[in-house]
Amino acid sequence: DDSFAEGCLLLHWESNPFMARAADDCELWFLSRSTFNRIVIDFPLVRKLLREREAGLNLVTSNERRASANAILKAAEKARRKRAFFIHPDKHFFQAWAFLVLLVTLYNTLVLPLRVAFFENHVMSSTWVALDYLGDICLLADVVMRGAFLAFYDDNHLVIDRSKIFSHYRKSKLMKWHVLAFLPLEIIAVIVPTTSMCPLWTMQVVSLFRQNKLFRLSEIGTLLSQVETSVSKAGMKLPRNQLRVSKLIMVILISAHLVGCLFFMIANFNQHASGGDESAQNNWANTEGLLDAVPTCPGEAVDANTIWQRYITAMYWAMATVTTVGYGDVTANENSTAEIIFSTFVLVIGTAIYTLVIALLEDIVAQLDVTSTLYETKLNAVELYMGMQGLPEDIKLKITAYYENLWRHQLGIKGGKILKYLPRSLRSDLLFETLSPLLQQTFFLKDCSADFVASILRTLSLELYLADDVIFQEGERGDKLSFLFRGEVDLLTSSNVKFKTVADCLLGESSFFGFEPYICTAKAATVCELFHLDMKKFLDNIRDNHLLERFASYLECNEKSLAKSKGDIVKMIKNLNSSKMAKMLNMAEIRTTPNGVILPNSAIRQAWDTAALFFLMVLVFKIPYQISFPSSDNGGGDGGGIGLGQFIVDCIIDLFFVADIYAKVALFAKMKDGVLFATPKIFRKLYFQ
Repeated sequence: DDSFAEGCLLLHWESNPFMARAADDCELWFLSRSTFNRIVIDFPLVRKLLREREAGLNLVTSNERRASANAILKAAEKARRKRAFFIHPDKHFFQAWAFLVLLVTLYNTLVLPLRVAFFENHVMSSTWVALDYLGDICLLADVVMRGAFLAFYDDNHLVIDRSKIFSHYRKSKLMKWHVLAFLPLEIIAVIVPTTSMCPLWTMQVVSLFRQNKLFRLSEIGTLLSQVETSVSKAGMKLPRNQLRVSKLIMVILISAHLVGCLFFMIANFNQHASGGDESAQNNWANTEGLLDAVPTCPGEAVDANTIWQRYITAMYWAMATVTTVGYGDVTANENSTAEIIFSTFVLVIGTAIYTLVIALLEDIVAQLDVTSTLYETKLNAVELYMGMQGLPEDIKLKITAYYENLWRHQLGIKGGKILKYLPRSLRSDLLFETLSPLLQQTFFLKDCSADFVASILRTLSLELYLADDVIFQEGERGDKLSFLFRGEVDLLTSSNVKFKTVADCLLGESSFFGFEPYICTAKAATVCELFHLDMKKFLDNIRDNHLLERFASYLECNEKSLAKSKGDIVKMIKNLNSSKMAKMLNMAEIRTTPNGVILPNSAIRQAWDTAALFFLMVLVFKIPYQISFPSSDNGGGDGGGIGLGQFIVDCIIDLFFVADIYAKVALFAKMKDGVLFATPKIFRKLYFQ
């Protein structure tokens, strides 16, 4: 809750005298020097005050007063926090604690219903008691921690006062579930005689009265989110859609586990209630041979293999029912009303879960395809506009090729928008890493401070150019400096003669810093990506950083280097213009579409492709049908041969595809990476490749 680096605005820093590093997740508002200077122009009194400050009046006193006040407030806050013990909600301890509580919750959710349903005639061992009460201690500590020590944020302020912490916890929805989950209801098992609870025995009775621990399931979503946050902060990237699917699978498995345990308990109670009477043993487990014909309580403890077999069968039925698959091999007994009612209830739950699955998958697919959908919408609008304006075919091809390359390289989003998605610091770091080799060669910028270079980088714009796109023309005002990041660019004379092809370099450097027109034409040879520095933004940064005098001095001292780079190009152009080779090169650069070549978007090509698709679908359906269902009733006589009509159709299709090969070799121009190849020799080579 403070501002810093005011001297950047008031004292005209050329470089930062200190480093500011985020100690936690931060949100900051930036006021740039250029914006500040533009606003100050409209306020004469503020301008006067700034001039006085620049002269040294009242600056030291006000800064000292501000610093002392901030120091007192921060010291008091630090002392107060040092005296009070609290747990920070964003620190590693609480994140690890949330993971521990999640493990305890999952343990109770899985183990307690399992023991009630399947651990027949078992007694509580010391291991089970230790595990149960270690979990209870964790839950008790969690209640105490949340009620007394866990700080929370209120309007972005960390509250550490214990009375406010307890009040906040008491008003939350979690407290009642936490208290209900902690209650030691297993004490009732000591009061109630175990024999009166048959067919449940000691372990089953204790586990039954501990089912209140399952109230913690209401918090499992929050706990999972906290664990995800801590894992993300640790540097592990977790795919969002995969996490959502994993959570859904966990919900299905937990639901099937609970349902399976209850389904087996219904069958087991029916088996014990029958008293050995086979006619009264109407339950699914007895039908599957999982229960003794004459069960006893108390009796011999059920062995682990039997428990496992019973649980797997119950889980199999639960999964098939919850997921609405329902194979039907394990079903409720038709004479058991309780099992039928319970199965119907589970089917309703399964329908709800199935609806969640469909909704989740639809949402995931929509998210995966949302970018392409937006791109298709934009492209359709462009194509509609081109059709309404009646643009020529070559212009349509150029525009379509631009959007195709924009999708291929940047998913249909212009480079400027991509850069704006990044914060200022990351944008500067990204561009510096990308353009570092070029920046080290750039006139004036290579000798400037890192802060000034960073401010320049933040003004760059990224543009995509297709082959034959003109980047700038000879004689045009040199108001932009281009950093060629990807692709190749041809440099041409005024006679349209190519004299050089360049890559990974600066374009228009001498014209930009010399404030002169461009001395040659730059045209993209391939698909290119360039960062542009606008002259106005460059001069604004020079003025905002008070570097006008330094820039003028640098120009005067290094004028010869600019003149040399310019002179080399002028000399090369002059030599080309005065030679006979210029005409030869000029003729070589003229590109025309040969007669008879069919462009990709022409009506003839579209009709041809439609016919090819139709004949291909005929073959896809016809050939497998004739192989699988041979018949003598096809005009071929008793031998089952091919009739005359079918033979003629097959010949027409074969001739069409032979003609298709010839057309793609000799007639059909090809578009690749935004470049139209209309010369038969070139697109023939691409076809064979």
